Amino acid sequence: MVASIILSRAGRWTVPSIKGVVTTPTLRRDGSILFRSGYDPVTRLFHAADPALRIPEMPAIPEYADAVNALKLLEDLIDGFPFVKPVDKAVALSAIITAVVRGALSVAPRHTANAPAPGTGKSYLWDIVSYIATGKPCPVISVSKEEPEIEKRLVGMLLAGVPLVSIDNINGTLGSDLLCQAVERPVVMVRGLGKSTMYEIEACATFLSNGNNITITADTTRRTVMTNLDSGVERPELREFKFDPRERVLQNRGAYIAACLTIVRHYMLIGYPR
Repeated sequence: MVASIILSRAGRWTVPSIKGVVTTPTLRRDGSILFRSGYDPVTRLFHAADPALRIPEMPAIPEYADAVNALKLLEDLIDGFPFVKPVDKAVALSAIITAVVRGALSVAPRHTANAPAPGTGKSYLWDIVSYIATGKPCPVISVSKEEPEIEKRLVGMLLAGVPLVSIDNINGTLGSDLLCQAVERPVVMVRGLGKSTMYEIEACATFLSNGNNITITADTTRRTVMTNLDSGVERPELREFKFDPRERVLQNRGAYIAACLTIVRHYMLIGYPR
């Protein structure tokens, strides 16, 4: 009833527009931290704060040593994943940090996890990203051979306003004009499912994907960063971690959020060096 009344007054609303909803402290464009629960007029995000989340005290002016220690905390967390090269670990770290500080970014690249065989830990890696950013497993959508069907699924996720979107179990290539637009443009126009009505959406989600032997094609090459995992064993699903990264995050999630914020705040304070 209340929603119907509000919708019927389209064009006469006095409430501010909302870009998205977050459940974790994030950064503003000026480097300040969005801590307070409720609507933030600067980012136009609504912070539905998790009452159980405890963020440790962070330095007001993060120094280089603070950033290095924060990075070490994140590196230790993902140490059990079989990254092929150091750059592959860097992309995984980028995904973790991006998901936390997405509020300060107008756009962000799609992060893709690739492996030669199933069971290497691709989906689990993105779950770790999601547990830090949202406290929950990463929501996924499946791949279709038909591009219109892929776009319907993407539209559904965009309309739902979820903070993370993962395209799961890609084999070969994935082509989608809408995915390119949602990654590269801060605002996209989409058609409501089963309708002719067009909606303007600020695409503020962090886009992830994973699969086996993925080939990045066309415009997505400039909008995607890839991490490659290879366990080098015949049955990678039988590998065991020295510890459970998911449980480690859930036991001290605030520390990992603080680490992401500290790294980026130090980078901003020293002038965004290339």
